[in-house]
Amino acid sequence: MKEIPISLLLSPFYVEKFIRIFSFIALLLPIALLFRRTYADKYNYVFIAWFIVGFSFWSAISENQQERFMIQLTPAVYFLTVLAIENIWKRSNVLSVSDLKDSASAAKWTSLAALKRVYLAASKWASLFPFRYYVCAFVIAYLSLRYLEHLISVEEQMLQSIFHFFNITFTFVNGVPYAEILGSHIEVNVPIYPQLIFLIFFPTIAIASRINIKKRLQFLSFGLLCFCAFVILEFLTVLILIQMTSPMRHLISILITLVVGGLIIELSIWSTISIPQPTKIKRILKRSYTKEYLL
Repeated sequence: MKEIPISLLLSPFYVEKFIRIFSFIALLLPIALLFRRTYADKYNYVFIAWFIVGFSFWSAISENQQERFMIQLTPAVYFLTVLAIENIWKRSNVLSVSDLKDSASAAKWTSLAALKRVYLAASKWASLFPFRYYVCAFVIAYLSLRYLEHLISVEEQMLQSIFHFFNITFTFVNGVPYAEILGSHIEVNVPIYPQLIFLIFFPTIAIASRINIKKRLQFLSFGLLCFCAFVILEFLTVLILIQMTSPMRHLISILITLVVGGLIIELSIWSTISIPQPTKIKRILKRSYTKEYLL
């Protein structure tokens, strides 16, 4: 029997095919993990563990990847999707029982009144920040994956400029970048998928949040800072970890990317957050407690 190799580096195959396998409704699955109600019922932990363990296991097998392997995760995916819809319903009260009764009798109304009803319901959904954030993040993530090659090309050009600045040979062999350091050719791996997790955050917050234009520009500037930091990290990873093998260097690069990306997100939030001014209380009675209680 042939042994199945399992790698610590998870393949993005099932992430890219997620919509094709489970349809668009499964995009609500991550929302279920954001609600506290999901973790109140211990029964839900079975489906959460089922999805995480199964998805991670099949993603760790890089040699044999097929969409049909995800069939065994279908009950967990759709259960968490329905749970997300239930949590949104209870949390926002967008559609209540009275709304459903009103919509049943709305058939007697004119078409103008029905359109107004739909518009009000859509405006309520749009007023929810998680809904706006998730839709905006999905659009930006889709565009990022669609033009992923251009993003990688920009990073490689920036890396090439940095290596040439330090008089280090930087060449491409069959489309793969290599840096010549101390007589050895070192492959330069770009952890683009971990980087996208953080790079999507900044434009999404800038677009979906109800903030002024100054704070929007601040979040976008932090996104540019995060992108430049990732490029510098790739350069330092190749330069410092020269004695390590390519897979180990790539793994360390991913870990450092996650840490630095998280720190920049924290910095962006705490540097743009507005701290309310303390309320000034005007005392009605002016008394000296020192004279009354100490003397």
